[in-house]
This record gives sequence, structure tokens and C-alpha cells, in this order.
Amino acid sequence: MHPDIAARVFEAAVRSRYNLMIPASFIEIFNPAEEKLLELASDRGLYLSQHHVEPLGVSAFGYFNYWKRKSGEKPLFSYYSEKEKVIEVWKESAKQWSKYPDVIWQIGLRGIADRPMWLADPGVPQSDEERAGIISEAMYTQMAILDSLMPGATREVTTTLWGEGAVFNEMGLLKFPENTTIVFADNSPGWIMPEDFYQTRREEGINYGIYYHHGLIGSGPHLAQAVPPAKTAEIFRLAREYQSDYYGIINVGNVREFVLGIAATRDIMENTADFEPQQWLASWGKRNFGDEAEAAATAYQTFFDSYVTDDTYGTPLLLDGLARTKARNNLNLIRGMLKEGYVKEKESNGQQSKDAFAKSLAKAYPGANMDMPQWIDKASKQDSLLSVALTRTLELASTLHGQQKNLSRNQPHRAYPFHAMPYRCGASNIQGRLGFRIRTKGSF
Repeated sequence: MHPDIAARVFEAAVRSRYNLMIPASFIEIFNPAEEKLLELASDRGLYLSQHHVEPLGVSAFGYFNYWKRKSGEKPLFSYYSEKEKVIEVWKESAKQWSKYPDVIWQIGLRGIADRPMWLADPGVPQSDEERAGIISEAMYTQMAILDSLMPGATREVTTTLWGEGAVFNEMGLLKFPENTTIVFADNSPGWIMPEDFYQTRREEGINYGIYYHHGLIGSGPHLAQAVPPAKTAEIFRLAREYQSDYYGIINVGNVREFVLGIAATRDIMENTADFEPQQWLASWGKRNFGDEAEAAATAYQTFFDSYVTDDTYGTPLLLDGLARTKARNNLNLIRGMLKEGYVKEKESNGQQSKDAFAKSLAKAYPGANMDMPQWIDKASKQDSLLSVALTRTLELASTLHGQQKNLSRNQPHRAYPFHAMPYRCGASNIQGRLGFRIRTKGSF
């Protein structure tokens, strides 16, 4: 990301009363251009942190680049098979990150591109117990690195239980170092909290928080603010109820499409108990659309209400990314039928259904038990509802001028999946999982 753009984003974060930023995903502090993002965020007085794919600031990409520069080799990205090489990069990265004040350190263990570490190393043991043991050992190793680097220093350390981490935690298989804030992640995208959030016994002396998605590259939402303020308020009230309000972090992926969610979440964090979604939407509409506030609130609410849901989990079936994936899979089936004359059965050794990562994504990719007629029925219903939302948004836009008109163009109708999505699926204003991630002590 260009530093001028980054500087404006960090300014917007502070103006929006946020106090923590993960400046980008897969950031490599050894690259001066990428470290510049940390400098700019720190200069604004923001806490800095790291995405869960980059414990101590190290992603697979940074690891490979480190060894390419040092020796020209490309070792496995594996704490299991290349432990000493991984530890060396962790140490060097932590040394660089420690120059900045107020770092919220991330510990944990993921593989390449936010996938499980065993997908990057087929030699990793197969059992859940062994795999969770490797992750636990890695967290203790990372904490020891911080202890040796900053002996006796007070610091904040988090681990984010996304993907297989949530499943292993639910099974009671993970061991966390002392003074680690445990952060529960939603189902991706922002609709429900997984089982480990409810089942984990909150212990005295341990802090807990949540990681919440407004945007998510892949399944979505990616190009639309699909999660309504009412849903966000519901999740953050659950966080308070379950004593998980020490730390709150939101992932918006892009910024332009999610300005409503960013503003709503800030107000929810500041006053969770008194947040009233409809009143807030009316007030936000008044500030941004003036005399057309009522029409704007109606357009937004119609859009929020248009998403059809999975009958099993109650999560949206056809967010922009999910719709794109389903359509792409259907096209591949059609191509196969045209080429082969029949639908080829998927080959499976049965391992995928047992995989902790696959289990963790069940509620992020709903509709597994639906047949094609059910999909067609749901898609037709959503198409009809989104048509109404689109009409109301365009009617609103026709009455607006200047910044108000620009805002309306970049909001609900932009992600109408059966019209705009085929032409926008590769577009992103700020690529990567650039998120506003927020931390306050005592309350959100």
C-alpha cells in the first residue's frame, strides 16, 4: 500500500476514535517499504499489532524472503520440520518490532496464506492432539523469545483462535503461556461465535477478547457491508456477557465499502449497552445524507434484510464471495459435463471431513446439505430482495449531489451480486486484510 494512502487510513482511524491498527496482512518488517507502514501508524499514536497469520510479525512470505536473502535456500515453512530456521526468523523479526512502542504481540502458529501449518508440511503428525501440541509448544517458544528480548517488561500478548485454533480450543487441546490474552474469532463473516467461545471457562487473571469480521476476502463480505449494526451489537453484547471485552478487534479488509460498519462498531464498543441499531442508522443517515436520511436508512435496511440464510446455522448463504464461489463451482460442473458427458465424482480419502480446519469453516461456508432446487429457490428469493434494495439505492442516489452521492455509489448497490459482481470480483481499493483492530482496557 502506498504510504500516502496508508497515512490517510491511519488518520481516519484516529479521527474515528480507534486506537490500534494492524497496518496490513503479511507485512514483512525486513522490507523498508513495508516497515514504513508501521512507522506511519506508530507516528499517529496507534497501538501496533500483527495478524494471526504472522506471529511475532512473521508470515510464510517473510520467512521465505528471509532465507532467500540469507542463503538462497527455500526451507519448508514448518515449526515441525525446520524448527530452528523458523525460530531464527521469529527472533530477528521480534527484535525489529520491539523498536516500536505499544506493540500488541501475536503468538500462535499458522501455515501458508492463513491455512493450517500441516498443509505447508505433509510430515506434520495427523492426530489433533499432536497438532495442537505443536501449536502450544510454538506459543511457549514465542513467549520465551519475548522474555529474552524484553526481560521484565510489561507487554500485551494475544493469540487469536481462528480456524483450527477454535476447534482445538473447544477440544481442550491447546495450552497457553501465562499472560496471554485469548481472542475468540467469529465464524467469518461476523454472524455467530463458534462453540469454543461459549464453552471456554473464563479463568481469573486471564484476559479475553474477540476478533470480528466486517469484511473477508474469499467467502465475503468483501465488496459490501453485509453485516448490519444490529448483528454487530449482538455479538459485542455477547462478548461482554461472556467476559471477553478486554480486547476487541475488527477486520474490514477494504475501507471504502465498510465505513458504516466501522462507525457503528466504534459506537457499539464505546456504549454497548445503550446502542440501538435503528436509532443509530437514522442518526448516521442524517449526518451523511442530510434531508434524505430516511430514504438512506430505508435503503440500507432493505439491503441488510435481503440476505437469505442457511436453515441450519442462520448464516447468510449468498454473500458476494459465497455467491461467486458457488457460481464458479457450478460453471466448472457444466464445463465437465460438456467435456466428459457426465459429472465426475470428487475423489476423497475421508480425511478432509475429519480435518480441524475443515470443521472450523462449516459455518463460514453454509448450505452443504442443500440440493440444487433449494439453492435455486434461495438464490431467486435473494435476487428479488436485492432488486428492491438496488432500486431504493438508485432512487436515493438520484436525489443526491457531491460527497453524499459518492457515498451512496460506494455502498449497498455496489455489491449486487447478479449485476455488479462479475465485473468487480477482482477489484479491491486497499488489498489485503487491512483492518481496524481496536484495543482498550476495561471496556471496548
